[in-house]
Parts: sequence; C-alpha cells; structure tokens
Amino acid sequence: MIITSIKSNISRAQAVAKFCGRFNTLRHGRPRIVTDFYIPYRLFRTTWNGGRSSTDTLIAADAVTGKLDLIQFDRLPEEGRRTTVETAMVAEECVNEEEAYRMVRESMTRSIFMKGFFKLGRVRVEIELAMSLHIPYWVGVYERNDRAHLEIINALRGRFEGSKVREIVTEWFQQ
Repeated sequence: MIITSIKSNISRAQAVAKFCGRFNTLRHGRPRIVTDFYIPYRLFRTTWNGGRSSTDTLIAADAVTGKLDLIQFDRLPEEGRRTTVETAMVAEECVNEEEAYRMVRESMTRSIFMKGFFKLGRVRVEIELAMSLHIPYWVGVYERNDRAHLEIINALRGRFEGSKVREIVTEWFQQ
C-alpha cells in the first residue's frame, strides 16, 4: 500500500536505543523486532469566533478508532515534511469523515467552553477537512517466557505511547 506520511523525527536507530533502555530491558527483555507502523489521521482546519476575535487551529483525529487523543498542529505539514511510503504496516481506516468531523467539533466545543468563552453568548465553530495523512510510529516487539509484548513510540514526538495505540497495533498484528 502506498501512503502519504509525515516524515519521522525519530530514526530507527534512536527508536532501537529507546527500546533497549535499561527500564524496558528489565521489564520486557530485549526487543526482537523494531519496525515502523502507520496510523491514518484526518487533519481538520478549525476556526472559532467568539465575537471580537477568532482562533485558527489544525487538529488531527485518528481514522482507526476515533479514541486516540487529538493532535494539534501549528500549520499544515509542508511538502518537504511529507513523504510517500510503500508499506503493509498500516492500520485500516474504520472511522468515516463524518464521524471524525463530529469528534473534532465536540472536542473544540468542549475546549471553548472550558476556557469560559460560553459567556460571550454565540460562539461560531467552523471545521473543514484539510488533508488525510498517516502518522508514523515505531513498534518494538519483545519476547519473554514465550510471550510477546509491544511497546510503541510516536515517531514525531519520540515518546512512548499508551494502551490505546498499543491496542490498535496489537489488533493489526493479530489479523
């Protein structure tokens, strides 16, 4: 499958070094496999207007389960930050555009009201699809006592991900 992805900020060697860290080695043993994996996202341009001022934001929602945290971007990834990748390591899109749109709208509305802007009376929220793209992750597969364990690193931020992303990757591996 050929996909469009944001270029990784973390190299494979850096990911291997994180997977081989002392804490992970003690918990899970040595990693047996380190591979890249891609999760599809839809990037929305959002604007909300609260009377005197308006705010523009770019928010990405995952297109697999819709349960992952929304990712905020300062601007659209430029052509140089995107890459075309041929890979089979891609989660399948299960959330349609309308569902993703609804999730972003709910998140924006909740965020606006938490900031206290509901006092302004009428707040107008506009959302439009800017692009679809894939976010890269590094997956480390550990084996200990004949059991496999996965750890996942977000290849943009360089941080270990939690159970929601692990669940998506585990389900993909089990197919």
